[in-house]
Amino acid sequence: MPDLIKIVREQAASTEQLLQQIKLRQSPSGYYDELLSFLLSLCKHVNDEVEKVSTIVQGGPRLPVEGEAAAKELKVVFYSHVLGEIHSHCESFDHAEQLTIPIPMMQFLNRLGKDIGYQKPFILRGMLLFNYMYHPIGRYLNALAASVSSTIELIDPHFATFSFPLANSQDLLVNCALVHEFGHLAVDTAGLINVINQNPQVVTKVTKIVREHASKKVSTELEIMTKINKINDVLISWTHEVLADLVGIELLGPAHLFSFIYLITPSGSHQRDDPEHPCDSYRLKLMINAIGKFGWEETMKEAPAAWEIAQSLSQLERERDLDFRFDAAAECLPILEPTLFEIASTFCSDAIYSPSTFELYKRQMFALLARGIPPSEMLDAGAKEFRQFDAASILNAGWLCYEKGFPGWDEQFSSLTAVERKQLLNRLLTKAIELSFVKEAESAIATGG
Repeated sequence: MPDLIKIVREQAASTEQLLQQIKLRQSPSGYYDELLSFLLSLCKHVNDEVEKVSTIVQGGPRLPVEGEAAAKELKVVFYSHVLGEIHSHCESFDHAEQLTIPIPMMQFLNRLGKDIGYQKPFILRGMLLFNYMYHPIGRYLNALAASVSSTIELIDPHFATFSFPLANSQDLLVNCALVHEFGHLAVDTAGLINVINQNPQVVTKVTKIVREHASKKVSTELEIMTKINKINDVLISWTHEVLADLVGIELLGPAHLFSFIYLITPSGSHQRDDPEHPCDSYRLKLMINAIGKFGWEETMKEAPAAWEIAQSLSQLERERDLDFRFDAAAECLPILEPTLFEIASTFCSDAIYSPSTFELYKRQMFALLARGIPPSEMLDAGAKEFRQFDAASILNAGWLCYEKGFPGWDEQFSSLTAVERKQLLNRLLTKAIELSFVKEAESAIATGG
């Protein structure tokens, strides 16, 4: 036990030293400062608790209750686990400026939160893993802190990280996928999954299907309820994913679907479910349906290759699985679809990005991109048709430029490879969005906003 306490005490000291070193750096946003302050406080409390155990074990009277020494040892092991968790979150601060790339995307996501009235803290977190992920770390860290001490000031329970591949740090187009992760935060924050329960007819149908699947090959009520709980866990996760997809289409339009197609096309597992996601083919089918409902089909047809890929993959039949959870959830989702569309549209009503907005100045943006000029040049005083600060339109124009094969660039940039052209396009889009937010700030200052 004394050796264990010594190790954990040293672990606490080194973790606190790491956090103090990070504190000296210039953080890229207040959200980093919020998380850092919380981790510093949690680390200090862990250290205090370890010292209390050390005093009892090494300097205090003999423990009167049999087994209490073992319990204290388990506590110290738990404190070591907490310190390990703190250390893992320090990754969010290591080279923090790099982790906020692309900064325009973070600005855009912040704007979306403001527009829909659910502005919650989040940070972008670059990772070596080539994937985009949503981590609701607020609830997890609060539970961890409560296990250490009841006196710790908790963090916002909706605090989240959106992970993205470091390899895509400069790829603004592909990072449109982060709007899906933002959709997860919106779904969580607004409790959109619970809204489904307000439709009793849908709930009745889904409950019946779930019970029918859970009753197969079992006989006792306990077994049935156990299987129902497992099915519901999968169904909630899948519903979360579908709602995040629909929120992404509502807030960003085709650019959301383009980024999804780009990322999943090489995977080769489009018909396979997992506990957190329905298969790609189903998600594509639903997003294509959303594209039609929201009036974006003609825009998607301007990129026939991507549109054909999306339609082709969406028609693939999902793989039948021996896992009863997946078959049950797959049967329930179509019943939920009308409700999910209604929930997403109602939730995003104040910030829905419409085709009419894009059509106003799409042609001018393409003309500028064809000459290698950022479309933000249209933000000049003379360009009265351009709605200021419209990052969504800039991103959609960029995706169409890419999908159309960089129209006009054969003459302007004949020496550039396809990869180099995409890199240049991303730089133009980054400049455009950065300038749009600069102009927004200038406008706010000028009007006293």
